[in-house]
Amino acid sequence: MSVRTPVIAALLIGGLALVGAVGIAAAAPAGSGLILYRSPFPAGLDATVVHLWTTDGKGQNAREILRIKPTGRSDVLRGAYLVPDGVILATTDANDGNNTDIEFLKRGSPKVQRLFTVRGLGWFQPSPDGQMIAYSRQLPVAGKPLFVIARRDGTIVRALAHMSLAIFGWSSDSQQVFSYCPTVRRRELCAYEASTGTHRATGLMLELAASAPSVSPAGARVAFWAKLGPAGERIYSPKGAFLRNLVGQSGAVVWSPDDSQMVLQPYVGLPSAFSFKTKRLTTFAHKGPANLFVLDWR
Repeated sequence: MSVRTPVIAALLIGGLALVGAVGIAAAAPAGSGLILYRSPFPAGLDATVVHLWTTDGKGQNAREILRIKPTGRSDVLRGAYLVPDGVILATTDANDGNNTDIEFLKRGSPKVQRLFTVRGLGWFQPSPDGQMIAYSRQLPVAGKPLFVIARRDGTIVRALAHMSLAIFGWSSDSQQVFSYCPTVRRRELCAYEASTGTHRATGLMLELAASAPSVSPAGARVAFWAKLGPAGERIYSPKGAFLRNLVGQSGAVVWSPDDSQMVLQPYVGLPSAFSFKTKRLTTFAHKGPANLFVLDWR
């Protein structure tokens, strides 16, 4: 691993102390855990500094933990996720927009470590235990498309499919990763075993999904935005049973660690939160800057 500091500057005061002090349990009680946010996406080609913040699971104790300074005219951050010992993120290489660095900010450390680089990155997401990273690469810049699981040093340990597939989430025990089955025509949800690479079709067909589905940590619910009949966020069981439709709602879905809530983060406007306990949809509130985007909750 190498250390890369010119582009990314970590904040030690308050932010990293919070990341180091809050443990992320595999099955956290309702309302606990840590939530990760980013500053808004830049308009057009005007690159801006990206700020990463955290709060606790109730939206309190807001802290800025990282500033990412772009060197080009594009949004440098491709994604960021919480893991038990810090944050794993992906940033675009300023010298070659086709290269993406997968990086790690350790709790209590002032430096961001480059773990490995992927050319033609499509999707990526680390396992909840932070030991593995699933990612896909795509044509034309990367050669043959792949959907793989790698160790944190970038060593590929398992090829899940020889095509570039979206990643819908990991199971909370880090044993399964969810995506489309390896045949585009069927558009069916599959669970891939991280240890063997084998896949299992769940029975949930995804033809109506206008956005990438999101699987809850316990694997009990699958949410996606559908444009038809009536338009809104659809929630299914993995076996295909319809559970609920949040009419008129859409956005990137972020789940609470215990599956009890889902946050819908639109690209424009305030996020909303749906509670499966109260069956109520409310505006999502936190103590950080009002324009933050929710990225992850562990």
